[in-house]
Amino acid sequence: MLNATVCGNVGRDAEVREVGGSPVAEWSVAVNRKARGGDETAWVRCSMWGTRGANVAPYLTKGKRVVVSGELWPREYEGSDGVTHVSLDMRVEAFDFAGGRNDGERQERRQSEPEPAQDAGGYAQGFATGADPFLDELPF
Repeated sequence: MLNATVCGNVGRDAEVREVGGSPVAEWSVAVNRKARGGDETAWVRCSMWGTRGANVAPYLTKGKRVVVSGELWPREYEGSDGVTHVSLDMRVEAFDFAGGRNDGERQERRQSEPEPAQDAGGYAQGFATGADPFLDELPF
């Protein structure tokens, strides 16, 4: 058995289907690395079986940063061009988000709103008006 842990970005939204009466969530993860010739991307096809997979699927949307662990195996297949390709498939046993809790929401907000100016102390100017920018980061 080959166990591995992979950290990357979800490449496509998770899809849930039924196999033998059991739900299975499937998605892909893009793992990037810097190389001499430029960036390289390896794709890992992930599947999570049972109700855990069905429950987590709505949160696995394209672009989310995730860490997945499980059994990894290569799978050979012949493409439509007649060339043999190799796919990395993982049966996910452990899963976690690598970004912040509202990572996607923050990214959308950053693109639509200008960044607040910062004073010398590193606090947002809104702090002087009574709005504490760090309260948004508290988990309670």
